[in-house]
Amino acid sequence: MSLDAPSPDHVLIDGVVTGADRFWNAFRIAGQDMGDDAWDDARMAGHDLVARAQGLAHSDVSMPQDLRDRLRGNAPPPSANSLGDNDIGVGNDDDPAKWSDAEFWDAISKLIGELKHGFLDTFQGAAKQYLDFSQALTDIVSKLSSWITTRNDGKEVELDVGQLKEALDKLLEKFKLPSKNAVLWPPRKNDADGKHGEIEGGTKEDAAKWAKDLGLPDSSVVEQPPGSGKYVVVIDTGPIQTMIDTLPKADDNGHATMTTQQLEIWRNGFTGQENQVKTTLQSLSQRYTTANANNENLVKVLSGAIASMSESAKGFYR
Repeated sequence: MSLDAPSPDHVLIDGVVTGADRFWNAFRIAGQDMGDDAWDDARMAGHDLVARAQGLAHSDVSMPQDLRDRLRGNAPPPSANSLGDNDIGVGNDDDPAKWSDAEFWDAISKLIGELKHGFLDTFQGAAKQYLDFSQALTDIVSKLSSWITTRNDGKEVELDVGQLKEALDKLLEKFKLPSKNAVLWPPRKNDADGKHGEIEGGTKEDAAKWAKDLGLPDSSVVEQPPGSGKYVVVIDTGPIQTMIDTLPKADDNGHATMTTQQLEIWRNGFTGQENQVKTTLQSLSQRYTTANANNENLVKVLSGAIASMSESAKGFYR
């Protein structure tokens, strides 16, 4: 073997270093962009890093004691949107100090996998659902002016309450249980054909934690199906229901006549509910950024520690 040629072990380690760096950058960008392409990049980077870490788990690459200590000492505490109970040295029956190198590498790959599946997929799904929900509401609001006509030389207006209510009812039907579009957590799993499969809820405690982390009210935690003991977190459709409940009283033709002042009073309340939906969406994005810090430490420790290990390997094989 050439003195300048990297060893197989070094190639494995260097691959994890590169993968960890790519994953962290994609992970951070996804939180800022919130677009489908950015999320897909982060998920692919996470999948690649898990595969590389699993490769180390099936190799003879030894793990230095200082790397073991750093990983055990720097794993973040469990949280609903972090790494659950899979932290290294936390909640394991076996003493991590006695783990083999392969077991330690395997634990790292599982941590990264949980970060990808339990965190990225949930926030991606929740953000996409709320974006769709918010956009659908915006589309309705954009049509509002077409449902208003002036009467009596502009002193009065007529609102087509029937058309507006029909649009709001359809929106509610699309994003409220039993529609699958209502569910933010747990993420929908894909079936063998790559299509979204059935949704299986979790414990009430986990659902409550996720609702809190997503910035949603307690009413978003719902037992589904009723009586099953399984709980899901759903979109807060309360603002839409309020819009429907506060619509002006219509005549037999579905129209409501009012003064311009009465219209403005009603429209201010209507717009306030729309803003509440937008605020929740913005809060979701901000909470992702905040929650991201819970996982940043572990990813940086992995990247930095394994990079140091890579440099040591380079020196050894020179």
